[in-house]
Amino acid sequence: MVVVIDDDGTQGRVLAETIKNRGVDAQNITHWDQLQKILMRKSISCLVIDYYLQDGWAGPELAKLLRSFGLGEVPIFFTSSDNSEVVRRQCEASGFPFVPKKWRWLLANLVVARVLRQLSSGEMQQAR
Repeated sequence: MVVVIDDDGTQGRVLAETIKNRGVDAQNITHWDQLQKILMRKSISCLVIDYYLQDGWAGPELAKLLRSFGLGEVPIFFTSSDNSEVVRRQCEASGFPFVPKKWRWLLANLVVARVLRQLSSGEMQQAR
């Protein structure tokens, strides 16, 4: 499952629905701390995180925290309405892809491709 973390509930839901329409299960939450409930119930295949969250967490700092909670191998994509050079460079420097919210269709396609590639790779390993 893909988890979209976006404090703008409407934008997060639209992105999650766009991903679902491409055949991958997705859910939107509005605060990163809601992720704990999901982790207890489901396996997460990818995270899409709004770069600036209302609770004060931002970008790579949140990704580092999530990695420390056992999400070490889960792909993380960042998105934001702020398409500034500063935001893009901070994501790149930390090793996380950044796609502006206005390119939601591209972000959804990248996320779905990543998840399907993971599933395909996992199936190939199980077949061996």
